[in-house]
Amino acid sequence: MAISTPDDFLKTAAEQRKKAGQELRLPSGLTVLAWQPSAEWWMLEVGRLPQTMAAKIVGAPVNGAGLTAESVVEFAKWTTRVLEAVVIEPKIRLRPGPGEVDPNVITDDDLGFLIRFAGGEVTPSGRDLDGFSGERRTPPESRDSGGPVALAP
Repeated sequence: MAISTPDDFLKTAAEQRKKAGQELRLPSGLTVLAWQPSAEWWMLEVGRLPQTMAAKIVGAPVNGAGLTAESVVEFAKWTTRVLEAVVIEPKIRLRPGPGEVDPNVITDDDLGFLIRFAGGEVTPSGRDLDGFSGERRTPPESRDSGGPVALAP
């Protein structure tokens, strides 16, 4: 029996993610295949949770106070990383190759929808959710765009 290689693990993970993918009709009318990550994925892969999810966990209000130029740049990098992981087809890449999409051509409405989907705030049909993975969340009027937030120990 041969020992599995790192490529074997990557291939299996990609196959499982594709099986879990859901067709999303974006506000623009375009359709993508996307995967909705778990809270654990957010912490392990991104190192932080969406702001609305983190605020719910720690019982804090969601606000945009304290934005700096650095935090805006960090948010842009975070958004690209999330889109590259969540959108299965067509692939989204900052430096796209053939058949891939540059995140800079995605409309603001589509981008917001994809980020909200990734954070568990909307269903594939676009219906707002009150929970992430079955948990209750804050009411819609207290939600923000789902930007990143690091949890304090």
